[in-house]
Amino acid sequence: MTPRKSKKERLAIAKGERERGRYLPTNVGYVLTLCLFSAATIWIRTGFPPYAVGAAVLDDALFVRLAKSLTVGAWLGDYNEATLAKGMFYPLFICLSHLIHVPLKVAEQIAYLVACGLTAELVRRRSKNPYFGGILFALLAFNPVVWTTSLSRVIREGIYLSLSLLVVIVFLQVIFAKASESRSQIWLRFFSAFALGLFGAAFWLTREEGIWLAPTLMLLILLAGWKIFRASADQAERIARIKATAVPLALTLVVFLACDFLVAGLNYHYYGIFETNEFRSKGFLRAYGALTRIHQDHWQRYVVFPKDARERAYSVSAAAREMKPLFEGPVAAGWRHNSCVTIQMDPCSEVLVGWFSWQLRQNVAMLGHAETAREAMRFYDQLADQIDAGCAVRKIDCLPGRNSLLPEFRREYLRPMIQSTETLLKTMFTLNGGGLGTSLSSGSAEQLALFTEMVGNLGPPGPPVIQGWAAATTGKPNVQISSEDPRYRYSSVYAPADDISARYPDLKAIRFQLTTNCKLDACDLVIDATELPRADFPLSQLSTGQIYKSEAMALRVEHIGFLEQKVGEDDPQPVEVEVASMIAKAYRIGLPILTVLGVIGVALAIARGGLRTVPIELWALCAASLAAIGTRIAILVYIDVTSAPATGILYCSPASPFVIIFAALGTYFGYIAIGGYSTRPTSANGEET
Repeated sequence: MTPRKSKKERLAIAKGERERGRYLPTNVGYVLTLCLFSAATIWIRTGFPPYAVGAAVLDDALFVRLAKSLTVGAWLGDYNEATLAKGMFYPLFICLSHLIHVPLKVAEQIAYLVACGLTAELVRRRSKNPYFGGILFALLAFNPVVWTTSLSRVIREGIYLSLSLLVVIVFLQVIFAKASESRSQIWLRFFSAFALGLFGAAFWLTREEGIWLAPTLMLLILLAGWKIFRASADQAERIARIKATAVPLALTLVVFLACDFLVAGLNYHYYGIFETNEFRSKGFLRAYGALTRIHQDHWQRYVVFPKDARERAYSVSAAAREMKPLFEGPVAAGWRHNSCVTIQMDPCSEVLVGWFSWQLRQNVAMLGHAETAREAMRFYDQLADQIDAGCAVRKIDCLPGRNSLLPEFRREYLRPMIQSTETLLKTMFTLNGGGLGTSLSSGSAEQLALFTEMVGNLGPPGPPVIQGWAAATTGKPNVQISSEDPRYRYSSVYAPADDISARYPDLKAIRFQLTTNCKLDACDLVIDATELPRADFPLSQLSTGQIYKSEAMALRVEHIGFLEQKVGEDDPQPVEVEVASMIAKAYRIGLPILTVLGVIGVALAIARGGLRTVPIELWALCAASLAAIGTRIAILVYIDVTSAPATGILYCSPASPFVIIFAALGTYFGYIAIGGYSTRPTSANGEET
């Protein structure tokens, strides 16, 4: 027989039913609104199809190749120096999207929307404000970063920004335990902990700098601990709360390690090394650290293994001497050209640091020491042992031993760090670091077929736009599109290029923007300059970021695809692109303003006792977002001034959701502070629930 409920319990149940009836329409409307926003963003995303970069054998083409191997059940395929160079989760994601017949960029957008939905739901529940939850979801969902040309590539950041947000949001949900929870809430917490372990493993297995979120997660742990000791006066209650948090976190750790060990175990089974990623392996890091610790006679920025250091390495290491023909020959010249062109150093006589690790790996493979992963690790260990031994007995001058890819800090980095910080702040808080759109696919017919099979249809939805600069020694050149077919036409816009002329005093330069309806295999880009032979470049061979240079002439393609603005009435861009362009412009103007309002709002909320009026989870999310932004900027600044360019929107993209969250939450806190009322739900005894 069911026991009779007390009058107090019956009144509480009746009140709850009234509240549910009161808020049901709002909740239904909230869900429908989120669904409409989601559908709109997916529709816009279909206007930005991926493009293939067949020559990117260490990026786009590598991910597609690994995904194909996973699809046919061959794990990551045959081993070479690139197979274990990068995390395997993004190829796995490509494989899964292929198996369920969802185009890759749509699958990435759905994953991002899930992260946005979880964030908005957390904010909605803790603020008790479905309108603010819906607004935050919209701001996150229409993040213009996902429409940039950089993320139209088959590149890891397409899923990495979603995983970054998922890790932080689910971690926050797990560690902030309530004073009392129902059985269903407890089970939900353990389910969230299990999901967090999966998300954390996916995040860790996507890119190599996963440590960047560690300060953010540590801050959340400290805030959760502060809440426990602040809200619990009784020692037994504190212990119970700590257990309620620690046990799910233990489950998260178990799931994370299980996934990590599973990948390492599969690599051991197929390739003979218990590693998830060779760039994290002890052998490779020891070898890289040994070479870069050798003393340099004259320090040069971006150079870690110059000629004098190489000669010292050859004198103490047979393994280094074996690589000498590759370090000094035409192979090195190719790496040197690519690295110097990308960083635009002049003069530049060495392979620069961002490319040296790849040069080292290629050298080992070309010498036949990378037939298997185990053999490659053995060679790296041998190289490290020989150089470290020479350093130990002082046959050569060396810095202290190190096992890291990052160069050591020097005072010379301070000024460029300030400049990089300014650039990153501008990019980060406007979400503007390049044109919106896609680009022209390049590669062999076989490569393009594989891309199409694994990621969906390729190619830009509108007429191509080619943007860049051209220069010549004899005068400013003329840049045009040439074709034997009269149906193909182009329009052009030219502008001065004083910055290029200042960088290369011997050259006279112009900037150009050419819009054409040409097919790739039917037209050429032509450069004409006084007293110089005409230079023809087939459109099919051009690629974004590439420099083509001779003794008397130079061409740099800065963008190839289509831009935000409308090309012309005769060649209108797709509606999705037009809508995305308007939204991106609104973010460029509005987000900095919202960020300033957010800072003011946080200050007002603190001044007016915001910790008593806003739930701690919302404060924690705001603080965590700020920590994630700051940590990402710090890491990118250091990489930019020591290793390779890192101030573009591609590398800023994982922090973009946190910029939006901080700006929106801070503004909301200011609204609460000015309104003078609390959003913090409390129990009968005044304790936060």
